[in-house]
Amino acid sequence: MPWIVRAAAACLIAALAAACGDRSAPVAEAVPNEAGPSRRPNIVWMVADALAPPFGQQVAEFAAQGVAYGAAVPTPASAAMTRAALLTGVDPEMLGLGAAGLASPPAMGIRVVPERLRRAGYYTTRSGPRLHNLSASAAGDGDAALAQPGLLGAWDAAGPDADWRGRRKDWDYPCTVSFGCGGPPHDPERPFFATFNLTASGASLDAEVGGVLAALAEGGLERSTAVFLIGSTGDAPVIVRWPPGTGNRAADDRLVKVVDLAPTALALAGAPVPMYMMGRPLLEPGTRESETRDSGTKEVAVHGAAAPPTAASPAGYPTGGLFHVAPRVELGCATGESTIVYTTEREAPFHWRLYTGPFRMRFWTLRMQCGRLGYRDSEVVRYEFDIE
Repeated sequence: MPWIVRAAAACLIAALAAACGDRSAPVAEAVPNEAGPSRRPNIVWMVADALAPPFGQQVAEFAAQGVAYGAAVPTPASAAMTRAALLTGVDPEMLGLGAAGLASPPAMGIRVVPERLRRAGYYTTRSGPRLHNLSASAAGDGDAALAQPGLLGAWDAAGPDADWRGRRKDWDYPCTVSFGCGGPPHDPERPFFATFNLTASGASLDAEVGGVLAALAEGGLERSTAVFLIGSTGDAPVIVRWPPGTGNRAADDRLVKVVDLAPTALALAGAPVPMYMMGRPLLEPGTRESETRDSGTKEVAVHGAAAPPTAASPAGYPTGGLFHVAPRVELGCATGESTIVYTTEREAPFHWRLYTGPFRMRFWTLRMQCGRLGYRDSEVVRYEFDIE
């Protein structure tokens, strides 16, 4: 794509992210739950690098249970770019994303899907290797190795065996010797968004897909989970098994773009779909009303990949000290539209919580870190509290 076309596209995305806000999305229909009130559906993405016919038995049976959507256009040039499009809902070229990564940070307001779902109350996980190319290298001292690798704040858990079962732990209100297990009631059945990066092929891929499906069945989660099987390369179909009450609103005769899947996940969760996302939810019947936007006349220079900027160090109040009761702590970061993660646990491995508002300091050490898409993460800042 010529640089002037990319420049115009980048300008349009920046304008949409900054000025247009969120567009309305179909409210997720309640999923029946025999054990209690209706809940938002769980969402599983299985992203396979070698998904192509002829399919194995497990994939073929899964396809027979769901809907196979044909690919509207070829997927992006590489598996890494496909995953970037999945995570952002934006075409990689429009983001300025190349083989070497992002040429510059995306416009403010662009966040990845798992972080948006996490802010909406979902427990988010990534199983398998980190295969996108959105991340900048980490900055800071040795303590930075404790923070989340990859997309800061996107995942509650990430690693070879991460899945939804960790959501049953009461991370937000840990028990302490001094304060017990206070706080509002914990919901062990919170909805989850689980991504599985599957790199095997042939019979091994078929077995991996079958393993994920079997784990859902074992947990009694089949009827409450929307499951997507997505090929990261080629023109393989997107196969979706919708939970009851949801799939009857999905068009089954349309072609699907990779960028359609991010707004689809948000629509399922009942979360707002940002205007910068270039696709449309599969739950939306027919075509969405066309929108005319002025991309402006401002020229945007497209540079080669350079050293990314580093996010500002987070700051908190209070900054530690002696307290007779658990203090209320507020965090902030000077980098606009940034993400802050923190932990109050005493020993690694830490669960890095996504900062969404003030909290009570229950342990004695606070660690926090700031990041933003296209930036290097800040160093880890540490405060010490003495709570009598």
